[in-house]
Amino acid sequence: MKIEKHWFLLLIFVAFVLARIFLFGEKEIPLTQRERIISFAPNVTEMLFALGVQERVVGVTRFCKSPPQAQEKEIVGDLFNPSLERIVSLKPTKFISLEIRNPELKKVLRLSKAKIVEIPNETIEEIFIGLRIVGDALEVKSKSDSIETALRESLKSIATENKLEDSLKIGIVIGRSDGSLEEIYVAGEETFYTELLKMLGAKNAFGDLEGRYPTVSLETLLETDPDILIEIQSELNEAKKQQILEIWQELPHLSAVKNGKLKFLSGKSVAIPGIKIDETFENLAKIIKE
Repeated sequence: MKIEKHWFLLLIFVAFVLARIFLFGEKEIPLTQRERIISFAPNVTEMLFALGVQERVVGVTRFCKSPPQAQEKEIVGDLFNPSLERIVSLKPTKFISLEIRNPELKKVLRLSKAKIVEIPNETIEEIFIGLRIVGDALEVKSKSDSIETALRESLKSIATENKLEDSLKIGIVIGRSDGSLEEIYVAGEETFYTELLKMLGAKNAFGDLEGRYPTVSLETLLETDPDILIEIQSELNEAKKQQILEIWQELPHLSAVKNGKLKFLSGKSVAIPGIKIDETFENLAKIIKE
């Protein structure tokens, strides 16, 4: 009798649970309770928001400015200067980043038992690889596939609409000493900038130099003599633009300076390849054609 009573009560309990699920639906645990993500790169943060998982994000770097809502998240330093105590205090379940070369950070993450997800980001194809890695890790593969398809179509469309008739030699300056033409860093051959230029039918003026982002001397600049020289700036206003133009007047014989072909590509996402690469591409094509 006791066994029969036990089974009877168990059946009633199961029926009660099933009835609640049927009538009210299964109560879902909030995403922020079951998954806590730290994004450790600006392009990763943009990706997470585009994938619609921003509610799971509990921490970002100090460079994560886009989208604006990302700045409402807890700041955990950056790739070169991580705030280890803050990272641990946020109790992340996943830590998504570019390649982590800081051994102390890796040790802390292993001790915290957070799953480390590292993505590549040097080329356009690696943007898509990273998107797939994150989509799989967060179980939003259909969304990541959709973004990839749309992004590929956008890049193809921009390339078709802005194909250059003449093969221009274009140089891209990604950095230099503030206020001078010293320590000038340029985009070399194996960069996403070169890929974008080739898609337009242009040539990277610095494509023959060794290294991904080599430094160039003033002599090398004059020897390569790009038809168009584009300087990358994360932020740019008219006053800063005029200051930079004056600095480049130190090379009056450089064709780009002499012919008024020194141009600027500015924005938060122009220096790091990510899911806004089509916006960068469209702006690049526009300033080349101006």
